[in-house]
Order: sequence, then C-alpha cells, then structure tokens
Amino acid sequence: MLRFILLLVMTVTGISYSGELTVYAASNFSYVFDRIKSLYEEEHPDDKIRIIYGSSGKGYHQIIRGAPFDIFFSANMKYLKELYRNGYVRSKPEVFLLGRIVLWTGKNSGINLEGLNTVLNPDVEKIAVANPELAPYGKAAVECLKKTGLYDKIKDKLVIGENISKTAQFVETGAADIGFIALSLARSKRMKDKGKYIIIDQQCHSPIRQGYIVLNNENSKTVSRFLNFLKKENIKAVFRDFGYTFPEGDMHEQR
Repeated sequence: MLRFILLLVMTVTGISYSGELTVYAASNFSYVFDRIKSLYEEEHPDDKIRIIYGSSGKGYHQIIRGAPFDIFFSANMKYLKELYRNGYVRSKPEVFLLGRIVLWTGKNSGINLEGLNTVLNPDVEKIAVANPELAPYGKAAVECLKKTGLYDKIKDKLVIGENISKTAQFVETGAADIGFIALSLARSKRMKDKGKYIIIDQQCHSPIRQGYIVLNNENSKTVSRFLNFLKKENIKAVFRDFGYTFPEGDMHEQR
C-alpha cells in the first residue's frame, strides 16, 4: 500500500520517468545533441537524459576512474577501442558519424578566407587549433597543414585549445584571428551568424570517425530506446544539417 501511494505521488508531481541516462559526449556534439535531446524528450517525456560535454580524452579518463556514464560518444575512436580492449566495457565500439573541419573567422575580422593558404596571410597572427594529441579535429587540421607543407611556416602562430569548443571560443572572442573548428559548430545557431568559414578538403586528413560505446547495461532498455532514436531518418537529417555524414558501408571499419 505504501509503495502504491509513493508511486501515485511521483506520478502526480511529474517526477516519474521510465528511464534515466547519463551520457558523456565530445564537445563537437554539443549543439546537435542539445537539439536532439529536445526532440527525444518530446517523444519520450517520461525519460530523463543528462548529457555532459567535454573532450573525448577527459571523458575517457573519467570513465576509467569510475564515472557512472551510460553511453560515451567520442570524437576519437581510439578511446572507445582502449576501453573495450582493457575490459571496461563488453560491447564493441560503433562508428556512428564522420566529422568535417572548417577554417573559421569572425565576420568582422577583415580576413578573407582563400583556401588553406589563408594561414599565410600576414594579417593572421594567431591560429586556433584543438590539441592534436587529444582532439581528432585538431589532429586532422595538423595533418592537413603538414601534408600541404604549411605547418612549419605557421607553427609559431598556433594557439592550442583543450577541445574543439575552446578552440572556437578563441576565434569568437578575438584571441585568434582564424581557427580550425568542427563544421557542426560553425553551423550551430550560436555561431552561424557570427562568422564565415570554408570547408577543408577531407582528402588531406584521415577520416574523422566518431562513435559510441555502451558502458552500463543496467539501463539497457533506455539505452536501446535512445540509440534507436538516433538512427531514425528524421534524426539523421538533424545530424546532416550540422555537417555530419554517415559512414554507410563503413560501420565496422575500425582501423
């Protein structure tokens, strides 16, 4: 009887939900996941989803220290593979999306974006890039600069961000003149009217494969419900609007 009364109170007060998830997601996912979270909660109002954003490397280190995340969405498949290889999870990593990088500048910077060689513009004194040791977008940018022979010419101008969001903030605030950021951030509602960008040719860097791994099987029904929601065609369209592509036929390519 007491249990029935407690359940009734929870339902009346609106704090009952059928599932609860804590998701850790790389910073480049922040705007698209905020949008998708709203859509998910409209369709599943009884579920409670909490998303924490940060660098993929930071998420990895929190997980090996016991952070209670249910799903880890990483911008770097390396961290997912290491978690699986070292026995922190039982399910294999899944490649979910491919990211793109852009060269971005504020609309009032006075910098004309003329391809990758814009980094040689004498008016460009600071170039923001995410830490290539931790962030795949930063790694991809450095790969392009090295492949085109530009890196040694401009390496002293580089300003290193902890993650892709911090890197975008450097350019947005004027701490850097231009920066390499995720296309998903450049297309976000907050940034799309504040600057301009050019998309970097993806042939000059390794594919930016991004994916997820399930960490906690106790909430398996809610996890499955959320992951299946992400694979719906209208939700895939949201990801595409933010500049992501889906690696059809590449889903199990983990090299």
